[in-house]
Amino acid sequence: MSPAVWDEVVFLMYVLLLANFVFYSSVEIFPLLDVSLAIYLVLSAHLGMLAYKLRPSWSSLRRTPLLLPMTLFLGAVAVSVLSAEHVKDVIYFFVINALAFVLFFITYHLVKSRALVHRFVKWTFWFGVLSAVVAVWQLYSNSYKEYYYPFLDIRDQKILELWEVVSRMVGTWQHPSYLGIFLAITAVLGVHIYFQKKSNLLNKILVFSGTILIVATVLLTNTRSSVLTLILGLGLYSVTALFKGSYDRQERVRRWFSLGALGVIAILLYQFVFVAEIYTKPQAWRVDASATVWGRFLRSDSMSSESLVQRSQLYSLALEKFRQKPITGIGGKNFPYEVEGLFERGTDAHNVLLQTAAETGFVGIIATTWLYASLLTLLYRRWRLATAENSGSGRVFLAIVIAFMILFDSMFNNPLYSMRILGVFWIFSALALLELRGGGSKKTMIRITKKTTVYG
Repeated sequence: MSPAVWDEVVFLMYVLLLANFVFYSSVEIFPLLDVSLAIYLVLSAHLGMLAYKLRPSWSSLRRTPLLLPMTLFLGAVAVSVLSAEHVKDVIYFFVINALAFVLFFITYHLVKSRALVHRFVKWTFWFGVLSAVVAVWQLYSNSYKEYYYPFLDIRDQKILELWEVVSRMVGTWQHPSYLGIFLAITAVLGVHIYFQKKSNLLNKILVFSGTILIVATVLLTNTRSSVLTLILGLGLYSVTALFKGSYDRQERVRRWFSLGALGVIAILLYQFVFVAEIYTKPQAWRVDASATVWGRFLRSDSMSSESLVQRSQLYSLALEKFRQKPITGIGGKNFPYEVEGLFERGTDAHNVLLQTAAETGFVGIIATTWLYASLLTLLYRRWRLATAENSGSGRVFLAIVIAFMILFDSMFNNPLYSMRILGVFWIFSALALLELRGGGSKKTMIRITKKTTVYG
């Protein structure tokens, strides 16, 4: 089979994987195994077989970045089972993280072509547009329930009903914060694609329009952390898109104007089209002050105050559970059961550090901090290498921005507890590190790795 055909097969697998993340089904086949997790396992297995068939030497496999931090993280989750009351949740949390790490490993060794990376970026963006379209469909039509609910477990249907009561759109993502962070990521991808010099006029118009819809839908999720994450991501990316590079003054002004126009049009679309529709709903009285994201930021209404009180209670509870079992924690993914004593239903701690402390103790905090600090350090080194080689620095910086966005959002929500966000996170991280396999020029590698090795 020719390399071109291999590339097409690999790309098809990744598109199917991404489609599975976006069009989620929580209908259980067996306990702990729903439809989407089963598809994830099957596609990962196929990608693993392809990676084995096309594998490089075993010595190269042993040099895969982050193997030790990933192993220790999984070890911390496994050890937490010793004090867990709900072992099945620890197993599930272990499995989804292990799958994400396997996907990182496979992507790092399987993807050979830069063209595949560019295509994956574009397809991820268009899946973001599709997710935004579904969320708008949910806002405007009851047929959304008719067509999507059959793919959801009864429990998840009830959760979506609760979000509808407060006029927060989730599309196919179960939780508005998951939809919000995914759309925030794809908005940055849209800006990246729009500013590429090789794009033709029609493509620019379509990407610009799609990005407007995505940004407006981030606001429609009514999730403050997602809005802040979007601002952070666009701000970080704009540092390179607007301030760096060999652009003349006219091009720089055009880029500033395009980014400003995108933001203004998206806000107008949200405020005068989507919000107007929200206030026609029967439940509008329930969310009068918080029906808009501006209201949640600025007003001290009952819903916003209730949200802040709940967050403080969650943080206190997480610290209390950490003090009770400081070494191994209460067990991975067991914190929501502790929350049920305070609220009607379980929820996460809305802070990855506090939840990690509560669920996996000191062992988990050390492993988690080492893992993500190692990843960011490695991405930064890869960016320096790419900049020195003048090769692929934009893609690496894009991955750094995405990593920062997800980790920032983790301080207010728990995207890294989502199978889908984890998958996207580690795929993009692997794509950014691809050329570490070759290592760049000898002179550059000596300069970059004078004190430390790029393989961490």
